[in-house]
Amino acid sequence: LPHDPDKALLFLLDALHVAAGVGSQWLTGALYGNLGTLTGHGPTDDEFGTIAKILHEVASHAHDLGISLGLEIINRFETYLVNTTSQVIDLLDLIDAPNVYAHLDTFHMNIEEGSFTEPVHRLGSRLGYVHLAESHRGIIGNGHIPFHELFAALRDINYDGPLIIEAFLNADPAIARATASWNTQDLDPETFVSASKAHIDQIRRAVATE
Repeated sequence: LPHDPDKALLFLLDALHVAAGVGSQWLTGALYGNLGTLTGHGPTDDEFGTIAKILHEVASHAHDLGISLGLEIINRFETYLVNTTSQVIDLLDLIDAPNVYAHLDTFHMNIEEGSFTEPVHRLGSRLGYVHLAESHRGIIGNGHIPFHELFAALRDINYDGPLIIEAFLNADPAIARATASWNTQDLDPETFVSASKAHIDQIRRAVATE
């Protein structure tokens, strides 16, 4: 999407059935486009209209399979389509389906958003999925993402959706190229996960007692 909507529809319907086959309740990410594709300008109204039409149809099939769709907000260096909370809200309004939600990612928020509180509060119940990633995509707690601020905002909206530690420790070459993720692949996976989770758990406990 948005340049070959018929092909995109078939691809996304196939992805839905794969997700259903493994028992997933979510299909999420940059469902509106192809990572690494840049046009030199922002999305047009016609492009958003095409995306919304296709994703509305995908959402209908997803609903029948008991699957929700997430639209991940991704920084301007990886896509030209949906970089901000305002844009994802506009696209959600156009798609107009009850099982389509916003997907926040702290790595991308650190580039595109002015705070880690306002996007969460603004989305409220329309936030369905969260990626937790450090500013340098390394071990969480070793960068400068204000996770305390994020978790306080999630508490404010009573968020109870998935919280996913996103790591690119062994990325497929195409994904590594599209996301420029080659600086973390020499980290030990068990250390990455255990240290990141320990930091997150510490912050969540602190926020819960405030």
